[in-house]
This record gives sequence, structure tokens and C-alpha cells, in this order.
Amino acid sequence: MNPEIFQTIYLDEECQVYTSKSIDKFNLDSSNFFEICNLHPKDYHTIKFYGKEVLTPRWQQAYGKNYSYTGSKNNALPIPENLKIFLDW
Repeated sequence: MNPEIFQTIYLDEECQVYTSKSIDKFNLDSSNFFEICNLHPKDYHTIKFYGKEVLTPRWQQAYGKNYSYTGSKNNALPIPENLKIFLDW
């Protein structure tokens, strides 16, 4: 790892975490953070797992392009303006 960019935090003899300075354009205030966070759908997504339909343990939403996996399709929504900064970066 480049020590000019990343700082190493050793968790034990085998494990470490690398951190870096934040990127200014992604330092969101709490209002913008929660605005993005609250884009999640009302319900969890359903997938097929060993032939049964089960709910995923988290919210998920595709933006810009549909994708399929585990016997289901995640229908994309248009990309919101407040997420486009991440794509542009």
C-alpha cells in the first residue's frame, strides 16, 4: 500500500485495515447522507434460495440498469441526481 495515501491500522498479527483521507466531494452533511440513505425501497427484495423464495436481509435497489440473479430480477429505477456524483467520479 502507498503510505502517502493509505494509513495501516493493525488489528492483530495477521489482519489490518487500510484507511485514507476522505474525498471532499463525498463529505456529505447529515441531511444529504440521509436523503441518499432513504432512497431504499420500502420492502426487502425477494430471491430464490434452494428453490424457496426468501427475503434478503437488507434493502437493495438497482439504478440505471436492471440485473438478474438467484432467479429474480431487480428492476432499475432512473439514477437520481444525488447519486450521479458517484458515477461522475
